[in-house]
Amino acid sequence: MFYNWNSLEQHIKRNPVDSFINTMEKLGYDTPPSRDALIDPIYDLIDDNVKIYLASIKNQKEDDQWHEIHFHGDESYAGHHFQTFRIAPSAATALAIIISNFDEYKVFITHVVSTSNGTIQFMRNSSIIVEMKKIQFSSVTDANGRMASTFKGVRWPIDCQRLQARLQKIPAFEKTAMDESKRVDNSLASISMVNIRDGLKKLIKEQLGIELKTSSAQDFVVEMFDLKSWHHAIAAEKKGLCRGIPYVILYEKSEYEPHCGTQYFKNFPDALACLQSEIKDKRIRKINFYHLLRAMSVEAIEYEGASQSIQQAEYDEPTENYTHIAKAILDESDIIKAIEKAIACSATKLSNKSFEKAFMRLGVAPDKHLRIKNWIFSVHPFLETESLIVMEQLNQTENKVTKRFNLKAHKTEIFCKDNNSQEIDIITEYGNKFITTLKGFNRKDAEKIAAFLSIGFTSVPPQKKSPP
Repeated sequence: MFYNWNSLEQHIKRNPVDSFINTMEKLGYDTPPSRDALIDPIYDLIDDNVKIYLASIKNQKEDDQWHEIHFHGDESYAGHHFQTFRIAPSAATALAIIISNFDEYKVFITHVVSTSNGTIQFMRNSSIIVEMKKIQFSSVTDANGRMASTFKGVRWPIDCQRLQARLQKIPAFEKTAMDESKRVDNSLASISMVNIRDGLKKLIKEQLGIELKTSSAQDFVVEMFDLKSWHHAIAAEKKGLCRGIPYVILYEKSEYEPHCGTQYFKNFPDALACLQSEIKDKRIRKINFYHLLRAMSVEAIEYEGASQSIQQAEYDEPTENYTHIAKAILDESDIIKAIEKAIACSATKLSNKSFEKAFMRLGVAPDKHLRIKNWIFSVHPFLETESLIVMEQLNQTENKVTKRFNLKAHKTEIFCKDNNSQEIDIITEYGNKFITTLKGFNRKDAEKIAAFLSIGFTSVPPQKKSPP
């Protein structure tokens, strides 16, 4: 495992404001006069990226097990398109993410193969639907530390102008511009132990008027995040492992050919050093630095239209149930056979067995899903007093779910005009909103579905129709 996830969860959920105040008291500083005034600046500085970084330092992670998940093609599953690239901190979490997506969207897989380099490919006949493999980080690094020093002490966006001036002195980054519209808080532009220390030191001075010595700020970090010592933290950082969520360079030939290549990096300065080496001899029109969702991002655009961008890779975490299932599979002597058995691979079609296994993993009991003709109806727990109805239309020719509706049970009912009708309508919002028509279904089918789902049945037509 990449992290001790229990410890990581404690870091993620731990209230940094309470930790800050407790540390102030324990180290003998005056208690802050207003807790509320500290909430925004502390949460801005100690965001989830910082917590993940510190959890990795604290847990003394000794290897990199990040995996890439690559969904091939642009196939739609009930209107849902999988994101092309995702990452996961271990093989188990990568497999768990894949299986959970297969279950939710009923993805048809004929077989699974393992390549000589350890890549696991999920196939539909001769086509790769998705593959997972261990990330090979780029060998390019910020060897002389120039990129890291450029971002030392920089918070976004409060220090944007200072950062821009620094970057414009670096060859290949003369056309750097800052896009401050993406985010308004003041988080660290690049995460390191020194930047976390200096960020807290600045925060304490700005909010409380206390000027800490560097050594005192180091003690504050150690105490606040329950680290063994500052020197142990720095030693762990110097091991050169990926301490946070990796960064990726995405290459695009043009807006019509996105994602023509990727490179992964252990941190932002390494990715920036690689970008510098690649664009220094190109005709660059502009370079934009901005904050995207949770981390620094960069886009370098050439006059000819091609671009290279640095982003923090998209990261998912599956539910605990799916992680346990994936771990058990990877413990088997024949992993490929274990995967194929788990997802009920079939050479010809999406089988009833694959549906049964998917619903079981999704927590839907056998008496809570029903297949009639080309529709599958299931009842999922939603709230203590409510249930969620999921309706999925199966295209048996394409072996995929082409339509999917999530409806609240207490608001949903079925309309069937009369005994001779060969279609029924699904309506919600207490009869005010039309959802879809099920063709080839008669009144007997409607009554059976209504009874199974515990929803209303009516012969009164919906008041108005609107597209799904």
